[in-house]
Amino acid sequence: MNRRAVLLVLYYFSLIHLINTVSSDTSIFVGSLNDIAWVRIDGVATKDTSSCIRSFFSDRFAQGLRKFIIDLKDCQLIDSTFIGILTMLAGNVTAEGECGEVKVIHPNERNVKSICKLGLDNLITIDCGGEESKDLETLIASSLDRLESEDIDKIEKSTMILDAHETICSANEKNRQEFGDVLTYLREDLDRATKD
Repeated sequence: MNRRAVLLVLYYFSLIHLINTVSSDTSIFVGSLNDIAWVRIDGVATKDTSSCIRSFFSDRFAQGLRKFIIDLKDCQLIDSTFIGILTMLAGNVTAEGECGEVKVIHPNERNVKSICKLGLDNLITIDCGGEESKDLETLIASSLDRLESEDIDKIEKSTMILDAHETICSANEKNRQEFGDVLTYLREDLDRATKD
């Protein structure tokens, strides 16, 4: 790896360390109402919280739901793995050709920038004020259930992180410049993990 790649990987993993210090305080609440699946994240949405959210999305998608609302009002930070999970879901919804949508409501400025700088706001709808979902938000608030975290092994977690980043790059080829070295590292890490 060249110097830039090493610095990028070090930055990426120092960010992960920072995120890990606040991930334990995260609570995730989920529910469904009619044809809409709802997720509310209080804390951070990262590689450590993405597995259970991905499972919830997959389950509701399999049940035929195509409208997903993710409430980030009390979510301080989203990482690229979580954005990749949202992008996968948006790709699946779009592929169905129905009137589906993946919408993020109440994101803070940092979270909006995280999605937009990757050029993914064409797949993930951003509603900063949450105005369009206000009535639904009131209805569903009392029926949300806490989503428990999933205990997944290193290989499954590494695969999820790699898949999320590959999805980000496939959705917008410009992201390969930012994540190319990270993808290489993640592939090598997964290869090492499967050999252990």
